Amino acid sequence: MPEDVKRSLIVTDTYRMLFASDPGSAEHVLRAVTLELDRIVRVLTSLLESVQHQVDYWQNCGFLVLSDTNFYLSPTSADYLEMADLAHALDVTADHITLVVPIAVIDELDNLKRDKQRGDQARWALRSIEKHSGSLGARGILQHRGALNQPDPGPLVDIAVVFDTPGHSPAIVTDDEIVTRGQDVQTMAGKPVHLASYDLGFQLRARSLGLSITTPTPP
Repeated sequence: MPEDVKRSLIVTDTYRMLFASDPGSAEHVLRAVTLELDRIVRVLTSLLESVQHQVDYWQNCGFLVLSDTNFYLSPTSADYLEMADLAHALDVTADHITLVVPIAVIDELDNLKRDKQRGDQARWALRSIEKHSGSLGARGILQHRGALNQPDPGPLVDIAVVFDTPGHSPAIVTDDEIVTRGQDVQTMAGKPVHLASYDLGFQLRARSLGLSITTPTPP
């Protein structure tokens, strides 16, 4: 059980009080236990509502694509994410594509902003994600259907940033963290998350956790 959940549900101040001192009369103990049970019910209800909100959110997304950081470092122009045929680039056929962006990817891009070789691409990607990601808890539109002015109108493409939950401890290896968050999204969505990566090791990590694999086309 995660420590933050344990502290909020079990090892509370009331719990410590009841076991660390003379609780007094039976009536006093009953009142304290009743208040504590009421509080636990409220916490559980809040947790259930939060989980249901996440389930609804991810189930209403499109074809879920999780890319590693290298995908966002491959573009050769600042407006690549807005203007490229991402369905072709990601080898995806769908009317609605949702790019799943774990906060770990954003952190990696942020750390690469001053890199001599990949700094430009990192800044381009960060600007696009910031510009088109929605407010907290909302998806942002990256490309509207038909935005590319091609005979095939192309898909709607939106971005969903995966924020860390309170008490979350990221994996030491960033690739493991990204794949694990993809697995979390897949569980919530009840449908496959497809990993788009050029990296064989990353693909193997994802496949071991039950994620589907697609190999993106280099720009």
